[in-house]
Amino acid sequence: LLPGIMPFVVGAVLYATVLVPILPEALRILMLNVAFGLATAVTAVPSNGYHFVSWSGDTNSTGNPLCLTMSRPYTVQANFAINTYAISATNGPNGSISPSGAVWVAYGVSTNFTITASSHCYVTNVVVDGAAIGHTNDYSFANVTNDGHSIAAFFGIDRYTLTVASG
Repeated sequence: LLPGIMPFVVGAVLYATVLVPILPEALRILMLNVAFGLATAVTAVPSNGYHFVSWSGDTNSTGNPLCLTMSRPYTVQANFAINTYAISATNGPNGSISPSGAVWVAYGVSTNFTITASSHCYVTNVVVDGAAIGHTNDYSFANVTNDGHSIAAFFGIDRYTLTVASG
């Protein structure tokens, strides 16, 4: 066993649910004594912002729960991955937004966008998640925890006054 990890033993069970946290510092080992021949289901439940990927060890499966008939000892590990979310970043003519396109962001991470007008142009509006925020040269999405975010930048062309006099 790993130092500081305290396994616990449960008597013969027909069904066991195992909550498996994603953070390595919160690693837990669960040992179950299950009678020979009994069907056992083990369910991996990810922490917020993560999703279950697969089981490894004495089995390779993507099924969750993992169903085993206890014909021998098994050691299995639940594998998780962090959720990622796409932010759609677009711009109109006469300028750019960086990064652009589908910008993938991991759960809980922040990301910045830089808005730059072309020469002789200016930012007219930036729209974030459907709401106009006015003209700005940068924007940050903080602590992204869900899908559906978008940012769009719009630009105008500089205009000059032409004064004509007759004489």
